[in-house]
Amino acid sequence: MIRLSDWRNNQIQTLTSITDEAEIVVSAILKNYYQKNMAWILANPGFLITEKDVEVLTGFINKLSANVPLPYVLGKTEFYGEEFLVSPAVLIPRPETELLVDEALHWAKKRERRLSVVDVGVGSGCILISLLKNHSFRLGLGIDRSFLALRVAKQNALRHDVEYCLFLCSDLVTPLWAKFDLVCANLPYIPSAVAKELPVARYEPILALDGGNDGIELIRRLVKQVKNILNPSGLLLLEIQFDQAEILVNWIPSMLDCRTIRVIKDYQGLDRFIFVEV
Repeated sequence: MIRLSDWRNNQIQTLTSITDEAEIVVSAILKNYYQKNMAWILANPGFLITEKDVEVLTGFINKLSANVPLPYVLGKTEFYGEEFLVSPAVLIPRPETELLVDEALHWAKKRERRLSVVDVGVGSGCILISLLKNHSFRLGLGIDRSFLALRVAKQNALRHDVEYCLFLCSDLVTPLWAKFDLVCANLPYIPSAVAKELPVARYEPILALDGGNDGIELIRRLVKQVKNILNPSGLLLLEIQFDQAEILVNWIPSMLDCRTIRVIKDYQGLDRFIFVEV
């Protein structure tokens, strides 16, 4: 057996060479494993970790040392103030995507009737579930072409006990006949040649990263399809790569009758979202 403080300090030293947040990461492992808060960890330096627990905890550290992202090691991450399950079948939610949720909720709450929403490329379900938890939508539909991703999304929907939430395995929105008031999409937007070389591509699903030769193949396809499912006075919200805004803002009006089209910046001041009202 080993004292908690000794094990913690040893692992912080181990990870210092690969991350500037070694202390935060090791503490997160301990908090998750023992289901305790940071105050307990600091107040119990003499707590004895059993050999069995050392083996399990060290396994987590070994994965981190191999650059496996912390959310995949823990099997969960935080998004929009809530905890979501994640697996290597889904993209790890990024903080900037919370701004998409903010924009969608701000728009929805100004409407007088209950709305329907479809999240295309739902992944873990974090966008759709955050919307359903924070506003009274009459229906939420999550679409993904990955069965494994949909399994994670369904688990998260059950954990968060959201109502009127359905899921469909499909390539974008082609099979839909119903119309929706709000269409959200955080589709793959990284050019193929770049996506394959990214460090995150070793662990995150390439299906959720690769946006085709120019990075906007899937976005273009969705825009062409969305006119068939978006209600009058509806909203299309897209997450994009920062250098794709100009070409998409100039092209989308040729596909959709836009009342409003504007670009929204992320926390770093980069073009990140396209807001399209029809």
